[in-house]
Order: sequence, then structure tokens, then C-alpha cells
Amino acid sequence: MRASLKLIATLIFIIALVAIGISFYNLEFMNEFIQNHSLADEKPPEIFLFYAINGILIVIIILLFVIIVSAAASDSTEKIIPHDISNPQVSESHSSNIPDHKNLYAEQLQKVKDEINLLDKTDLKKFSQQLLHIFSNHFGLVQGLYFRLNNVENRYEIISKYAYYRQEEIKSFIPGEGISGQVAEEQRILIIDNIPENYITILSGLGAGSPRYLTVIPIISGNSTLGIIEMATFTNPKEKVDHIISHINNNFIL
Repeated sequence: MRASLKLIATLIFIIALVAIGISFYNLEFMNEFIQNHSLADEKPPEIFLFYAINGILIVIIILLFVIIVSAAASDSTEKIIPHDISNPQVSESHSSNIPDHKNLYAEQLQKVKDEINLLDKTDLKKFSQQLLHIFSNHFGLVQGLYFRLNNVENRYEIISKYAYYRQEEIKSFIPGEGISGQVAEEQRILIIDNIPENYITILSGLGAGSPRYLTVIPIISGNSTLGIIEMATFTNPKEKVDHIISHINNNFIL
């Protein structure tokens, strides 16, 4: 609406300018007309009409000029307002479009914890198989092994596998033996990145690929390492795994 009024005012302004231009173009004719009637006792009404019209046109031009300048200044102010960070409505609208990544991440972790809480803890073999499946769904695990501690022989023996298709037997190990044995002894998660090509090969309907990360995770109860998880992934799962393993170690006795 304001733009239409501005356009109309501009058109009238131009027309008024043209009218004054034509008026001054005929000024020589009017001077001659005045001189011819200068000897008369009364001045002709056309003279007063001429000056009246020109005076009105000048006033109209001045008013329209003021209106156009004011409208232009108002438009400039309106264009600045959306960028004013002090405007609470603009700030709220802008911030509402930005996803809250922290809350989203927390919700994802809580979802994983809820799924783990529903697992059967009385059957370790079933629990370990389901846990590897949860890691596959949420952490990008493409191949996984779960070892449990044989307290009699003090060795870690395989109990569950995920996407493991090799024919050779998986060897057991004692605390301190090899990478997994060291993790069991030190009770700290170990992530090996840039593992050698073809060190682990994943087979699927889409072809074969080699994961970049091998993560070895201790399952701890009290001061004892009761289990070891080895998981191969294409991305680094450290931050998520830290939270979930801490949840498992603090809430379950396996």
C-alpha cells in the first residue's frame, strides 16, 4: 500500500513539474499580454489566475517532494529492522530454525541406553549378541567380537560374533597378551585408526571394504575386566562408545 502511494505521489510530482515547465514556456506570451493591458484601469483576471495556478503548483511540488523523501527514508528504516539482533521476534525466529545438536545427540545416546536396559542380562551369550547388534545400528559397527573372561583359566574366550565369516578359529588370550589383552589389563578403551588395508575385510551385497578403525572395549565390573569387545567401523565411534560403555559398566554385573 505504501509503495502504491509513493508511486502515485511521484507521478503527480512529475506532472506538476511538466505543468510548471509549460507555464514558464508561455511566460513570454503572458508578459506581452500584461503589457497590452497595463494601461487599463483594471488588470485582467487572467493575470491573477496565472499567478494563482503557478503558486498552487509550486506548493504541490514542495509537498510531494517532502512526501517522497519521507517515504524513501521510511523504506530504508524498514529494511534495516530485520537485521537488528535486538529485535526479540527476529532473534527467536532465527534461533528456532537452528537445530539443537547437543539435545539431539543426548536424545540419541539415551535411546541407545534405553535399548540396552531392555536386554536380557541373565543370559550373557544372548546379551552380548544383542549388544553387538545395537552397536551396529547406532555406532556403525560392521564387524564385532565379544570375549568373556573364563575365571577358571583366566583367559578371554569368544562368546559372540557379528558379521564375522572367517573359517579360522578365533584364539583366546590372557590379560596383557596382544592388543585386547593389554586393554583388559589397563581397563581403557583403545582405538586404532588407519588399520592396514585388508587387515579386516567386510563382505556384503555391495562388495568388499576395509574399515578404518578398530576399537577394543573393556567391560568392567568393580576392579575386574569381565569381557572385551572388538569392533571394526568406518568412522571413529569414540565419543558415543565412551558414554555407552560407562553406562554398561556402572549399571550391569555381567
